[in-house]
Amino acid sequence: MAKKKNEWLYRALCAALAVTLTAGTAVMTPVLDYVGIPASIVADAASYSYDQNNGDEPSRLVFVKGNSYTLQFRDNFFGYCRYDGVGSNGGSAAKGLKATIDTNGTISIHGYTHNLPSGYNCWRMGIASNDRHGTDYWFYASNISASVSTAPTAKTELTYNGNAQELVNAGTASNGTMQYSLDNTTFSTNIPTAANAGNYTVYYKAVGTDYYNDSGVKSVNVTIAKVTPTVTAPTAKTELTYNGNAQELVNAGSTTGGTMQYSLDNLEFSTDIPTGTDANTYRVYYKVFGDENHDDGDSGYVDVTIAHRVTAKPGKEPTCTEDGYEAYWMDETGQKYSDADCTNKIPEPIVIPATGHVWVDPYWHWTSYTRVTLELYCDVCGDTMNPKRATVTSEVIPATCTETGKTVYTAQVVVDGVTYTDVKEVAIPITDHEYGSPVWTWSDDHNSASVTLTCSGCGDTKSYPATVSAVRTEPTTEAEGSIVYTATVTVDGQEYTDTFTEILDKLQTIDMSTAKLIANPLVFAYDGEKHTVSAVLKLNGQKLTKDVDYVLTGNTATEPGTYTLIAEGIGNYQGTVYATWRICNVYFVTATIDGVTTYTSYEDKSLVKFTSSGKGAWYINDVLTSTKNELSFTILRDSVVEWRPDETQEQMAIANSAISARTKNGDKDRVTITATWSLPEGAVVTQAGTARCYTTDAIPDKETIFNTGTKKNSTLKTLNGTFEFNLNMGASSAAKTLCVVTYVTYTLNGEEYTVISEVATSAPQNA
Repeated sequence: MAKKKNEWLYRALCAALAVTLTAGTAVMTPVLDYVGIPASIVADAASYSYDQNNGDEPSRLVFVKGNSYTLQFRDNFFGYCRYDGVGSNGGSAAKGLKATIDTNGTISIHGYTHNLPSGYNCWRMGIASNDRHGTDYWFYASNISASVSTAPTAKTELTYNGNAQELVNAGTASNGTMQYSLDNTTFSTNIPTAANAGNYTVYYKAVGTDYYNDSGVKSVNVTIAKVTPTVTAPTAKTELTYNGNAQELVNAGSTTGGTMQYSLDNLEFSTDIPTGTDANTYRVYYKVFGDENHDDGDSGYVDVTIAHRVTAKPGKEPTCTEDGYEAYWMDETGQKYSDADCTNKIPEPIVIPATGHVWVDPYWHWTSYTRVTLELYCDVCGDTMNPKRATVTSEVIPATCTETGKTVYTAQVVVDGVTYTDVKEVAIPITDHEYGSPVWTWSDDHNSASVTLTCSGCGDTKSYPATVSAVRTEPTTEAEGSIVYTATVTVDGQEYTDTFTEILDKLQTIDMSTAKLIANPLVFAYDGEKHTVSAVLKLNGQKLTKDVDYVLTGNTATEPGTYTLIAEGIGNYQGTVYATWRICNVYFVTATIDGVTTYTSYEDKSLVKFTSSGKGAWYINDVLTSTKNELSFTILRDSVVEWRPDETQEQMAIANSAISARTKNGDKDRVTITATWSLPEGAVVTQAGTARCYTTDAIPDKETIFNTGTKKNSTLKTLNGTFEFNLNMGASSAAKTLCVVTYVTYTLNGEEYTVISEVATSAPQNA
């Protein structure tokens, strides 16, 4: 059998061996039979496999230092011992010889003593087959260690809380005690703890009891996570007014961890509270910087205002000749303002112009009808104006045969933009009657007439009947005819005559191009059915007969549109007359305002307006359309309008799109696109319009249409807008679905926004 280095070897030959083991509280007496050796032998909590073939590693019994053992050999034996191959002893003994192992590990057998070498804590005994002697028993020095039965595990979800926390769940050990260390140097049975956040390595081993060696050292990694602190934001100092000194801008914030720091430029931060001296609006940024146990906390900013120190300055009232000025306010810089809130800067106080004299008590002095002067007295300051020469004009109202006439002299002076006048009149005596040219009056048939003579002065009139004669010349196809009527009357020996000629038209066909054609009715509501319009045709007040005097075309249609009615003369009538009539879409609007519902029909593309009061929102076909009290929109389809009080308490940015029904325009489809929007007060529109695309697939979302579609911009930049335009779609586009959104880009409070409507669609007519 091969020997092992550093082993004590003892062999004994016998028929059987009885071993009594005393190891703590366990007493085992394994019996080794010469004929059948058991498959395993257990001693001192160790189990070993057994190989009955010749070899160097047979089954082992372990005898640990500190316990005492007695071995009973039942038969004769032969044995010797060897250590590192140096020296040997042998001999035989009678049946029943015993061997003992004391607490120091010393073996006593057959008169020989073998001490356990230094550095070892146990003997192991092997059993092997030997062809010459039967069974060999031998011993060798070894070590046995305590072991870790259950390894400790890391505590999970540890977060910093300010207290020391155990890092691992406890493990267990066999033949020893479980001990732990954070530095792999000092071990203790106490489970390691830590308070601060960080990554920790916990070392552990089984420390052997009695004569057992310590196990090897192993480790487990553990993490205590940082905690997010609770932050109380700083608040702005209120009612700060310029005083020439630096003033703290905010009330300090606080945090449960880390440090609260402040900045005026969002770059350099400090724990010092920022200050300001000049009157201005400051933005104070704050941020919580974390530490070894805390993550960074919340950040933000606070706007703070130091108001100007304002001094009120009294105004000065103007006089008749000197300007005054209004009261004003001045801040610490000398800047002047027209209001106490210092919102309107002025270079100098606002001037109140001199009031000028208030002239009263005019005194006119007529030296003659052409030389007149005026004096005035100021009702404010008491000054008397130096006499001013008046401009004199005259107007003659002639005398008539019934009334006297007069000459009116008007004196006029303009003082400080005010016109002063005085009038003098001189009478003109009455004149005689003077009759002028005769005025003839004819009857409608010109068979009678009378003459009237009128005084040119007073208008007095006298009428006389006349004698009428007539001379007729018949018309021909080549020339006009005529009837010449002559009236004659003699008054006060003077004969008066007058003639009237009636022209007779040539004998020819009648031109009816000046006739009036009236369509009845002018408008039909589109219902998909064929409509026929009737007509009335009048020429010189005479109604002409259809199909006798003229034929009528263009009087039937089905689709919406404007049509031309044509009357063409026949028979004795020549010429063509036109009139227009329409078929239009008519839509119904159901409007509910303050619980009252109305139903009204409107012609296509009519502008509809509604008014509400209080706060709320307008919905058209359940789409939020406006938060203004005034609502107007273009009718393109049947619509349901509803005012919902208190639906929203603040103005919103709203955009809507609508597309009219498709109509044919030659080989194209025609639609009307209407875009509307409503923006909050204070918004400034930078761009508004529509974006469109065509598709035969799924409808794109509104952002895709806005970003990639064809845009049509509006020049309208009002808060509430309606932008409408007609679109002619070619043959390829008419076979697709039209998709439209309304967009409005605007700025409000220094920020830019874009609102995009929901997608409005119009499918092909044959879809």
